[in-house]
Amino acid sequence: MVYVNNKNKNMDNKFSYEYYAHPSGQGMFPIGKTPVSIDYIGFYICEGGSANVAIDGKAITLTPFNVCVVLPCTIVRIENASDDFVGFGAKASIISIDELFIPNIGKYYTYIKNTPCISISQFKLEIIKQLTCIINQKINFMNGEIDYLATRNMLNSLIYEIISCYANHADTVKSSRQDIIFREFMNLVLRYHKSERRIAFYADKMCMSARYLSSVVKNKTGYSAAYWIDSMVLKEAKIMLRNSDMSVQQVSETLHFANPSFFGQYFMRHTGETPHKFRNN
Repeated sequence: MVYVNNKNKNMDNKFSYEYYAHPSGQGMFPIGKTPVSIDYIGFYICEGGSANVAIDGKAITLTPFNVCVVLPCTIVRIENASDDFVGFGAKASIISIDELFIPNIGKYYTYIKNTPCISISQFKLEIIKQLTCIINQKINFMNGEIDYLATRNMLNSLIYEIISCYANHADTVKSSRQDIIFREFMNLVLRYHKSERRIAFYADKMCMSARYLSSVVKNKTGYSAAYWIDSMVLKEAKIMLRNSDMSVQQVSETLHFANPSFFGQYFMRHTGETPHKFRNN
């Protein structure tokens, strides 16, 4: 496997963007045969050979011209891959995607979650590949605010190109009432999770009871509404603890906890370790 993971040397990689390419099938992003929970938004495109992966327990075979998108809280593992497996991909933190704020993501969230792998044309594959490589090069040599803004706009374009691969498919599928509710809920969680962890807050925004919202989310995804909120908060907390110089107190304040002690108890309850221990590990 050739693992291309180029970190910017001149300026902080504010997007937590990483690019991957391999001529063999030993991993994606890279991911092995042990199931892992994704804490980023990423995609992978197969150019040759094949690979069998499991996404949220669903068996999927990647073949040439297949694009696969993984969203936060997705469980992924590779089952096996052919010796001639070739492909490329990239990932970015949920924080950076949230800051870009691309409204159309929410419209296709459920479809992508349920159908992560689709076929694309060679033309679309080449466009995405060129954009992916250019962004990787830009991040390696960003130098100042203008370069940052240019790179951000390119990342914006890449996301829209990938969404467009799913748009035609998704538009032919009639969304159920539960799909619509879940999409709206996830849009709100993406926007407000830094300051709001109460289910009642999101239910009020959606003009429904917390009990009804919880039942819809549980029925649609198999996970509670609280799980999705907590997952988003924890993913962001972990990224800040792992990839920034922010103190635990600053992370606590950014996520609107009453004090670092409350944040520490929350983190410990959900992860089994303290923020300090997580950072040191």
